[in-house]
Amino acid sequence: MAPALARTLTDALIDVLGGVTAIRAFGKGAIVGTGGEIEHAAALIHTPFFGNLFREFLDGESIICFADTRAEAGASLVVPVWHKTVAATRDYYQTITARVADGPRPDEIVVVAAASTGPRPRARIGDRTTDPVVHAQDIEILQGVTA
Repeated sequence: MAPALARTLTDALIDVLGGVTAIRAFGKGAIVGTGGEIEHAAALIHTPFFGNLFREFLDGESIICFADTRAEAGASLVVPVWHKTVAATRDYYQTITARVADGPRPDEIVVVAAASTGPRPRARIGDRTTDPVVHAQDIEILQGVTA
């Protein structure tokens, strides 16, 4: 089932967002109904049969950020999203909130594929590749604080 889900969901993203090259960031998630376990979501979205295909279909290279939970119908899931090829690019660190009003029922799983065609609006915090090296002992405000 996971390969079919990966294909169906990525095809929908590709169609709605204007093609594979338009998609610049991605994430995934699942909500398991109250009759299930988080492990049921993991069996779908945290395997090569979903994740690797999801990444391949969207021409990605990064690890796919994820969120999963067990909840009643109508629960929201905040899915993290980051750049599909350059994970250190903070302007693409964002979230997309998904909600299905009548799902999941106790014996269902809602699987979410999320994507973005650009960075956060007015992003300006740089990226991890250009950050200075910072250690706790270098920060004056942390003087006297022990771990």
